[in-house]
Amino acid sequence: MASGWASGWASGWRGAGPSGWRQRFVFFRDIGAAPPLPLAHRLALLYLAAPLGVWLVGWFEWWIGVPLAALLGAALLGAMRGPWRPKTWRVGAGLAAAMLVWMLLSPAGGLFLPHAQDWVHIRAVFLDLGRGDWPAYSTEFVDRPQPLLRYHLGFHIVPGLFGKWLGAAALNWLVPLWTWAGLTLLAVLFAHALPSLRAALLAVLVGVVLFSGMDALQYILREGPWDGAMRFWDRVTSRLSPVFLIDRQSPMFLDYLSNALQFRNTPHHFLAGGLGALLILQQREQPRFLAVVGVALVCCAFWSASAAIGLGALAAGLLLSSRARLLFAWPNALAAPLLAGVVALYFASGTLDFPHGWLWRLYPGGWRMAWDVLALYLCEFGLLALLIWRLRPSIVRDPLFLAALLVLFGAPWYWYGDYDFSEVTLRVVVPSLFVLSYHAARILTARLPEIASAMDPCVDGGARRSAARRLAFGALVAVHAVGALSAVAEFSIVLRRPGWLPYEQTRTTVTLLSAKDADQRLARSSPPLLDALLRRHDNAGRRGGEKGDLLLRADYDLYLRGDLLVYAREVCDVDFERTTRFFLRRRVGGGQMSSPERYREFGHEFGLRRAHLRRGDPCVFGHRLPAWATGRIRLGQSVPGEGVVWEAEVRIGAPAGAPARAARRSERFFAARHRALRDAAVGAPAVDSFFDVFVAEGELIFTKTPCAAADTSAKFLMHVFPLRVDTLPAHRQSAGFDNLDFRFGERGALVDGECATAAALPSYSLSRVRVGQWRETQGDVLWQAEIAFAPGAAAVD
Repeated sequence: MASGWASGWASGWRGAGPSGWRQRFVFFRDIGAAPPLPLAHRLALLYLAAPLGVWLVGWFEWWIGVPLAALLGAALLGAMRGPWRPKTWRVGAGLAAAMLVWMLLSPAGGLFLPHAQDWVHIRAVFLDLGRGDWPAYSTEFVDRPQPLLRYHLGFHIVPGLFGKWLGAAALNWLVPLWTWAGLTLLAVLFAHALPSLRAALLAVLVGVVLFSGMDALQYILREGPWDGAMRFWDRVTSRLSPVFLIDRQSPMFLDYLSNALQFRNTPHHFLAGGLGALLILQQREQPRFLAVVGVALVCCAFWSASAAIGLGALAAGLLLSSRARLLFAWPNALAAPLLAGVVALYFASGTLDFPHGWLWRLYPGGWRMAWDVLALYLCEFGLLALLIWRLRPSIVRDPLFLAALLVLFGAPWYWYGDYDFSEVTLRVVVPSLFVLSYHAARILTARLPEIASAMDPCVDGGARRSAARRLAFGALVAVHAVGALSAVAEFSIVLRRPGWLPYEQTRTTVTLLSAKDADQRLARSSPPLLDALLRRHDNAGRRGGEKGDLLLRADYDLYLRGDLLVYAREVCDVDFERTTRFFLRRRVGGGQMSSPERYREFGHEFGLRRAHLRRGDPCVFGHRLPAWATGRIRLGQSVPGEGVVWEAEVRIGAPAGAPARAARRSERFFAARHRALRDAAVGAPAVDSFFDVFVAEGELIFTKTPCAAADTSAKFLMHVFPLRVDTLPAHRQSAGFDNLDFRFGERGALVDGECATAAALPSYSLSRVRVGQWRETQGDVLWQAEIAFAPGAAAVD
């Protein structure tokens, strides 16, 4: 078939004269005369292409972004022609309702697993797109080029655009709505041409929602019947993610993830791979689609570069089609390369050096590797492919089916990613798995009466019912049933972890992710060509009006106006702010300051007064920078007893000749701080110990004379016991006390051999307060005392 197509195509292009040119460009007439694409397939193309158009217009200079977006629209125009009225609403409405239930069970719905690990990163990207300027930069440091947000934005940018217009709170319904639209299109395409709602629901249930490899069988083959079953049961009952590592002898547990887990963790990879595979599979002979398949691949790559690799392998099978010359239409020949170049330039900027290599380098012996790979082939797709071939023998002549098998066979041999099994491999195989699940679902639904009576050609032989075919059909049902156990396991995990986390209360942006996770999403060194094409922001674009110059985008955006540090947040979270403290610290080296040069860290910690807080209103408040707070400072927000919620560093430049003046100002600052604390420590101390502890109005004051820097190096402990436990914050009620430990450098001063520091008391009624010092490195307590606020005396240990 391939040789016949190649010789025919070549002869058509070797003609000379006017007739030869007509043969060369006859496919233009073929495209114009072709019937329109089905409505669902046109909507799927728009769904995949819209984010790329928004990105081109919103991120690039107008002279590059607008022409490229217009080129994208012109390339897809021919595929969009046709009536826009659906033939029937019944099947689509039923599938939409079913997908709504699935979407609500995922973090995209916001009702379950809101703190899922992958969704911490996804929500951070949504917030950065919805709150910042475009192109989105991470304003982590102001004294170096801003890192560009570099990520698969196909899933994020449309809700992010509306989030910019409507506010971060709108993401609570924008993200589920956008996800639901993609899932519905995926289900409608998967059930395309099925005659009834029952057949459509069955196909989507077994081929999309519950589809998975036979992971349970892998456990049994690898560890034996009893141990394997127990290990899989442990995964169902206690694990939040697949158990990749099975035993110590295998470096990796090879596993193609279930659709339920793929969608739960990374919906952008799942939707792009599924929609792209179904478009290629169902419209492979449609001229209007073949003319734009290259553009569709670029759009999918903007959603997921890994899934686009698998789609590219499927698209290569289209070269064996009888209409392969339509692939050389101008959208594929002109628009697709230009758009692909821009997307590739963006993705290639500042990429991390992920671990990668050949599979055999991970194994000490070849026999173990051979057994692992054989188990993968058999359980994840091999047995399923054999049963599909047995029930539909003509499938071996389908180039797309063969291309899907080649991807599934070859994907494990080269790994590229960060986890036990190559993260990229898990996304590359998504389109190929959809090809297998699509054919299997068609075979299963062909047994429904309304389809079998019409002699559906999906199953060769029609109504023939031989014993061998009945046995193969039963085995196919069994393979799906065993695979469905993995999907059921994922749903059971989700249903045990309900929760609701509004986007406007999310504490994490890309800047505040861990260094490794942030680096995966930030281009630390964009190429000059990309910088020249992106929309530029001058200094005015980094200003916040009366708030001053923007320093940092985080849970609170920070601005600098003179010596005033302004904290700004779109919506106040009253309950959270009342239980948190803001801190501002600076690290200095020896010799930079005269009096406090013996300390390595200084800081302020402060809270918000209730007058600042009104639910639903913007939070904007200022904090005056102390005299010594020039240079690099660390800012953040912490919950007593729970630690830091978010933390970042910014660099504030000091004018020339400022070090000496800063030293004098810092000397005066610490002297004034020391005098204020000494003046407040009046009367007899409540504790007369290594440090004297005085009870002042709303705070405890710690003093020591004589005092050296070594006396302040240990951490101060402060455990507050209330009269009523229910007055404590919810996260501390089980402990029975509030942990307000602090360090001397955060709020203390050492002047002329005298130390003084203070800690604020909470507003609720107290029973007693335990104070002291302990050394974190040795883990021992230097001194400890209790101050009784009810009748009783302070006891000193």
